[in-house]
Amino acid sequence: METLNLLQAMAFVSFGLWRTSSGERTISTDGDWAVDFSSTSDIDVAGTEWQYFSVQCCNDAFVVLFSLDKSKQAEAGLGIIGNAKSFMRLCQGCPEYGSPCYPYLSCTEYRHFWISWIGGTLEVGQGHYVGEQVMLSSGTYTAWLNFKPIFIGFKSGHGSSGKWMIDDNPPHSGYFFEMASEKNKIMTRPLFRSLTSRSKTDCVAMCQRLRMCKSLTYRGSDKTCHQHTDIPRAHDFVGEDGWVTLVLDETSP
Repeated sequence: METLNLLQAMAFVSFGLWRTSSGERTISTDGDWAVDFSSTSDIDVAGTEWQYFSVQCCNDAFVVLFSLDKSKQAEAGLGIIGNAKSFMRLCQGCPEYGSPCYPYLSCTEYRHFWISWIGGTLEVGQGHYVGEQVMLSSGTYTAWLNFKPIFIGFKSGHGSSGKWMIDDNPPHSGYFFEMASEKNKIMTRPLFRSLTSRSKTDCVAMCQRLRMCKSLTYRGSDKTCHQHTDIPRAHDFVGEDGWVTLVLDETSP
């Protein structure tokens, strides 16, 4: 097994929110609509088009995407109307798009979600993989965001306090990337970033510098480096000659 360990001197700014050693930010919301978003809306998502999060909340948990100056915003409400359904809205004053009735939230356990805005299509889903278990999609209504999200914020309402775990991994300085058994295969998961790198080692180094980058595929013939935010599963690959895959070892360093 080949292992690459490239040490990078990186700084991580927590913006005053507590971060666990695994790279998750943990925040609490007290269910008061009047509380200002400023303490929970400074998570920078400028370098990606999706965000993973988990929440424990009885009802009315909200995720809000902001433009750079925060003059524009889109939101998704989870477990509204007593945890009966969810909705999304592409702007303030825009129509609401609702989900089928289902108790998406839990008072006693964390539920896992993702939100994405790939190509301007706003989507919300359950689980740990973007594009799977979709609950809501603005594409269903041929509607798209009219701004680029730069920040993301979290809030709860109607007196329902919430506990959130936000996937906000710092750069993986000193972490190992292990060569996966899959060769001559390419990942089919949503692409985080595609670029040209001088070598496989350089591709790994660039992945280490990015929050959320957890795996990559590299093709030496044209020096193409594909970076992903997922730990791939066996069915996430299709055959294509020349590719090798490296995956973050989250137990290192």
